[in-house]
Amino acid sequence: MLVDIPLTCVLVMPPLFAKIKINLKMAGVYWREAASLILIGRSHLISRPLQHQMKGKPNIEQDYNILTLQRSSKSSFMPDAVVFPGGNFEKADHDPKWINLFENNGYPLHELTKLLRFDGPKIDFYSNMKEKNILPELAFRICALRETFEESGLLLANKNKETGGGFVSIFPLDQKDTEKWRSAVYNNPLEFINLFKYINAVPSIFNLFDWSVWLTPTTYEGMKRRFNTIFYTAFTDSQIPFSEHDEKEIQKLKV
Repeated sequence: MLVDIPLTCVLVMPPLFAKIKINLKMAGVYWREAASLILIGRSHLISRPLQHQMKGKPNIEQDYNILTLQRSSKSSFMPDAVVFPGGNFEKADHDPKWINLFENNGYPLHELTKLLRFDGPKIDFYSNMKEKNILPELAFRICALRETFEESGLLLANKNKETGGGFVSIFPLDQKDTEKWRSAVYNNPLEFINLFKYINAVPSIFNLFDWSVWLTPTTYEGMKRRFNTIFYTAFTDSQIPFSEHDEKEIQKLKV
């Protein structure tokens, strides 16, 4: 199924948690860090979304699709909601072994720092990171890619010191390996490192761009957990391939 969402709408979309009634119980709930990915790929079709609602306005041609997932109805957080892939920040995401992996593939720490950090102050989301075994800018990108792989089966990876020229690269992992490694990573996030050792590549972190940080507000009635989530945008210079949802947290995958 094609998800026809004008990109301008996606990039100004308000948080999905908006409610008017204040939930006082949530005010004292501390949040967990998380990361999410908005993956945008080319479409083989050119559609004109919402054209019938745009009287008097010029046509907007759309030649891209966006990866979204529908959460399970049994999920304890936002059941049945249509979301971007993402999830909890895990200890494995900031394991020092990631630095070794990048260095062994030709990306020394000083080069990673140059690629991921820009002149000027860091956003508070990174500055407030408690664990600093590796660059927070690297760790949260790894988190977003790991969750994307777990939930959609899409592995974003770079080989031979390629940085993608502005695009992320989807690695052609076969179905057998995809099923094997998704299960392994789901059960133990540290296995994500071993997956990249297996394919002799590194996570495609170079073209994940900071978009926004959303904190679950206290105004959402019925919400028992809060997440402070950084969202990244990423573009692939090809169609997003068909993949299978994880059958655990996700009940449907849409492109």
